[in-house]
Amino acid sequence: MDGEETGEQVERPATTDTTAQRAFLDRLVAALRADERVLAAWTIGSLARGVADAYSDVDVLIAVRNPDLAALVADWPAFVARLAPTVFARRSGAAERPTITAITPDWLRFDLTIHPAADPRPHNYGAAAPLFARDGFAPPDAPTQAPGRDPADRLPFLAEEFLRVLGLLPVAVGRGEFIVGLTPTMLLRDGLIELMLLENGGARGGAKRLNPLLTEEQRAALAGLPPLVPTREAVIAGHLACARLFLPHARRLLAAHGLPYPEAFERATLDHLRRALGLTL
Repeated sequence: MDGEETGEQVERPATTDTTAQRAFLDRLVAALRADERVLAAWTIGSLARGVADAYSDVDVLIAVRNPDLAALVADWPAFVARLAPTVFARRSGAAERPTITAITPDWLRFDLTIHPAADPRPHNYGAAAPLFARDGFAPPDAPTQAPGRDPADRLPFLAEEFLRVLGLLPVAVGRGEFIVGLTPTMLLRDGLIELMLLENGGARGGAKRLNPLLTEEQRAALAGLPPLVPTREAVIAGHLACARLFLPHARRLLAAHGLPYPEAFERATLDHLRRALGLTL
């Protein structure tokens, strides 16, 4: 329950205030410096790109001595405990390059990505701002952004996957599975958002940041989609509304990249919706 519900005035941080993250980062760097196994550290993510706000997490990449990597990763809970108090911590990714996601008692979120100091491969972290490097350590490939993927590489799959999910609408309707039917509606929305981002020539910067990457018109179109309600009418309306926006935009964008549009698949899918449900776009 928040202060508005109880009548209590709650002091909310200014959106652009990153004081808490910066203070935490200073403490984290001091703790990392104290561990001789850590040869260098960089900020990555929104802090490194200069777009962090009061709601951002702290993303840090560290280079660990190769002979120490296996032991550090095997004992990662103790390693994290020496860096900061946490109420949640989870390791993911490959053992030779894992990421630890953690949350402090005051709910500051941080991700720690570990890689071997001698790893020559590029690292797709976008911007990477140096925090420290020990004397004599020169990383063989100071973390850099791997070559970006051409949006055209993603477009054919995106268009075909949208049509595949759209064509499953008669399954949910025929079975009366309207709670289940909300899942493909969300998949279609996600596909529409990704298409809009590709139209804008960019990629999503993070799962929780979207507004700055869309145009005002795109945001209005997404906000105008039917509400997600587990009823026959709402599930059908949600599918059709996404399709009316997605399909013509996908056609234009594929053409702009000199790629063929899945004409036969679209025709078959729309015919399927007409036959099964009497629906037209």
